[in-house]
Amino acid sequence: MSMSEYAIKHNLDMAELVLPSVVSRIIQSRVMRTDSEKEQTKNKILQTTRQNSEDVFGVWDDLSDEEKQVILGTLLGDSYLFRPNKTNNTYLECYHGIEQIQYLYWKAYMLRRFKPKIMQRLVYNKDAQRVVCVQYLRTLSSFIFGDLQKYLYDENSKIISDWILNQLNSLGLAVWFMDDGSSISGVSHVSLATQSFVRIDDREKITHYLNKKYGIKTSIQGDGSLYFIQETKDKFISLIQPHIIPLFTYKITDKNLLPILRLSKKFSFDAGHFLETYLG
Repeated sequence: MSMSEYAIKHNLDMAELVLPSVVSRIIQSRVMRTDSEKEQTKNKILQTTRQNSEDVFGVWDDLSDEEKQVILGTLLGDSYLFRPNKTNNTYLECYHGIEQIQYLYWKAYMLRRFKPKIMQRLVYNKDAQRVVCVQYLRTLSSFIFGDLQKYLYDENSKIISDWILNQLNSLGLAVWFMDDGSSISGVSHVSLATQSFVRIDDREKITHYLNKKYGIKTSIQGDGSLYFIQETKDKFISLIQPHIIPLFTYKITDKNLLPILRLSKKFSFDAGHFLETYLG
């Protein structure tokens, strides 16, 4: 008669017939086997999910040069990657004010492979101390975005890696500038907001990249932004100008040369204009 049969016959627990150390080893082996099986199942699901993502969106090397540059440029600028619940289902998201809705539509068109949606939401603006309506773009999740995270984020900080800079070209720089660039007094003072890169090493890396690859000199300002030195500022503007959409022409053009729009007749605003039955 086996021990298990004996235990059943006499209504005993197996633990009463086996040394505690033996029982502990048996239980531990079962737990280990279960954890191993769980890990295998998790990996299979991950592989299947990745394959499904690649079937729909492809991999990084499948993207066109324009798609790559728009992704990199806007991620260095206003956009960010979001991965919920520590999965690899990562999507790209960016916010713009109503005055830049045209730019949001342009981004959506350039990233149409990822089926982006443009939505609105109400947020509280601390500076204005009021609720404002903002427009934002969100793509479908893709492993392409998940794989990019290691080049753009270090724990909770935004970084810029050598891999990103080696991929970046004039279009990517133009998108970055449309996101975070500015000019003052015509184009005599051109700068790029790089405050989101909290490490000074990253800002210095950007400065070195621009100088080495394009011969464009910049300096890091006290507020963390990047200032384009006068002697090579025009070289930078010439580099990105072919890619700047009309909405942002003012950023790279002397304000005195821009056309001025004047209304020849004053008119009063009437909200009734938005009614289908307006009789005015």
